[in-house]
Amino acid sequence: MAKRNRIVAPPQPAWDWFCKQPHAARQAAIRRHTAIEKVRALQDNGYTLSAAIAVVSVEHGVSTVTLWRWHRLTRGVVHSDRRAQMAALCLRPRKAAHKFGADAE
Repeated sequence: MAKRNRIVAPPQPAWDWFCKQPHAARQAAIRRHTAIEKVRALQDNGYTLSAAIAVVSVEHGVSTVTLWRWHRLTRGVVHSDRRAQMAALCLRPRKAAHKFGADAE
């Protein structure tokens, strides 16, 4: 089985960057995190990823494409590490994403 790259703790520069973002940006990341956690909860209850994303997209009023993108942003981040999840979901300008490297996607 192939090893997956996992971030054990959020890279400190990324978390520091997240904490310095405007309140609205942090709140948006928390809403995204909530939606992704709902997708994971549905998967734990037997839904396929596609079905879970379809259900959550209706509940949260976002497109399935958007949820797939959020899911990709958190790929490789330890599910139980809430700080790392939120830092990954706080969308950065392209220049800043490059600065932090692999944690951007």
